[in-house]
Order: sequence, then structure tokens, then C-alpha cells
Amino acid sequence: MIVRALLATLLVAAALAAWWLLRQQQAGPVARPAPARAAPPPGYVARQAHLIETGPDGAAIYVVDASTISQAPGSPVVELTDVRMSFHDQSGRDWNARADQGRILNDATQVSLSGSVVVSGPLAGPQPPARIDTDHLEVNTRAQLITTDAAVALTWSGQELHGRGLLARLKSQFLRLESDVHGRFTP
Repeated sequence: MIVRALLATLLVAAALAAWWLLRQQQAGPVARPAPARAAPPPGYVARQAHLIETGPDGAAIYVVDASTISQAPGSPVVELTDVRMSFHDQSGRDWNARADQGRILNDATQVSLSGSVVVSGPLAGPQPPARIDTDHLEVNTRAQLITTDAAVALTWSGQELHGRGLLARLKSQFLRLESDVHGRFTP
């Protein structure tokens, strides 16, 4: 009798084990949780920001004031709104720019301005500053170049020229309207 009870218990245990194994195989492999992904690097937003880009000697290359400065996580681009920018040419003369938006690119050497862009600064001699009005332009702060392919109005010494495209080499006090240039000079 003890042998029968032991045999019955073993048979029930074997049946339960077989049932449990069969159920595990039908359910498929156990789902493992996906490995946790690293959180993206943090971005930032600053309001009423004052940004100074300095050179190797610690002197300011340019200064940007903006209502907001932001950078998305992992992005090399810094976005700006309501931008005011000042920079110096090689001779130490001040140039100023303002625009509705801007972007700082390429390790802070390229500043792209857009939306009602106005740039002013001295071209040559004791003349009053020149004023450049356009929809967008690029400022390369290291090479001291200002470029655009957009329509441009250039006002200098009370005279106004209009054209499409502009190249200004601040180091050599050179400015050229690229095409479709027209205007009138009056004495």
C-alpha cells in the first residue's frame, strides 16, 4: 500500500511537471525587457541671454544678446530669437547686427541671421557707417565675411543701392553687390 501511494504521488508529480513544461513552451520565450537607453544629453534654453564668444587670447570675437537662446539635445546648432549682435573687424571697428532669428553653427564661427536683418558698420575712411538691409545673411566671424544671396539694400553716405547677393570682406574693407544692382547717386 505504501508503494502504491508513493507511485501515485510520483505519477501526479510527473503529470504536473509535464503540464507545466508544455505550458511554458506554448507561451514562447520569456520576454525580456529592452535594455534601458541612455537619456539624450540635455539641451538648454536661456531667456534674455548675453553670449560672448572669445578667441584664444580671451578677447571677445562677438557678442550676442537674444530674447531666447536654445539648443536641442545632441544638436550642434544654437537657435536665437530677437537677436542683437556686435563684432569687430580686424581694425577694431565696430559692426552691429539685428534680426528676428539667428543660428550659431560650425563651432560658433558661423552666425546665420534671418528676418528683417540690419547690419551696420564702417566701410572705409571717415564716412558714416554703411547699412545693409536684407531677409537673411551669414556672418563668418573667423574669416570676417558677410554673405547673402538674398535681395539687399545698401545705404552709405546718404546714397542707396539695391541688388541681389552681397559679399563683404571686413578685413580688407571690401563690399560687393553680386547682381541686379541698381540705384541713384545724387550730389
